[in-house]
Amino acid sequence: MRQPPRESCPASALTVALYLRFLTDRADSFSVVKTASGAIFAVHDVALVPRDLNPTKAELCKAVREQAKRKFGLGVRKRKAAMPVELLAAGVRMYASGDSKGRFSLFRLTVACMAAVMWVGCLRYSDMQMVWVGALRIYPTHMVFLLCNRKNDVYREGDVVYCARGGKWFCPCELSERLIAAGGLSGAVNLFQSWDGRKAVRDPQVPLSGRHIEYHACRREIIRMVAEGAGRTEQEVQAVFGTQSMRSGGATVVARKVSFEEFMRHGHWVTPAAAMRYVEPSTEERELTSNKEQTYL
Repeated sequence: MRQPPRESCPASALTVALYLRFLTDRADSFSVVKTASGAIFAVHDVALVPRDLNPTKAELCKAVREQAKRKFGLGVRKRKAAMPVELLAAGVRMYASGDSKGRFSLFRLTVACMAAVMWVGCLRYSDMQMVWVGALRIYPTHMVFLLCNRKNDVYREGDVVYCARGGKWFCPCELSERLIAAGGLSGAVNLFQSWDGRKAVRDPQVPLSGRHIEYHACRREIIRMVAEGAGRTEQEVQAVFGTQSMRSGGATVVARKVSFEEFMRHGHWVTPAAAMRYVEPSTEERELTSNKEQTYL
């Protein structure tokens, strides 16, 4: 029991400030502190606490937020690198072929298919959550699915994503067909579903849960798959790549192969500035730019 006990709603400004300070010491970006402060404000607002008495508006809490802003800055921190297709393909092929004992594994096939579709379709984690089996159509040459809502879909019009069949490294259409058939998936269910990890280790054919994969599980399993395929430790892979590496990896390749209009349409970016954040220039491109610069000196 806390001594002295603290009221939760309305909370005192000191309690909120101590909590925000606790987050500041352990977070790695200002958005964590800002989001927590906003959530506390919303709870008190819903509880009909007058806004001028909301603890987050106290000078003490403002000072803690300002200190966190100065500590972290407002820029994006620890941006993960783009996932090279060679590195991803090694893990996808290994997971799609079964477990370490050669047995078919439904959850490993799910991870392989999920990573392949995210990479080819330039999808975020939030996009991947909305891939429904009922909204997916697979044809001899490609597959297409509707995302009813995307993070930057201002007018909530939805977006149609195309993934071609074939490919030198892996085929998202083939993996999706295998996953749907093996999992018996149909109708209004997520294509990429979660599973019981402990049961999946004992029984590779454990059925899926019917619920979408949580973010931490998606990130962990993709990192584990890439590490296993590359023969590296999970810590080494996690230090460089994340779930956003799927989107940036696909975007980096697409940007060099198609026109700018096709690139913008495929990734559903709103502005060129937002799109180019996901394109990682190669060493050859940087060298060529430097060589062009030298000609004018």
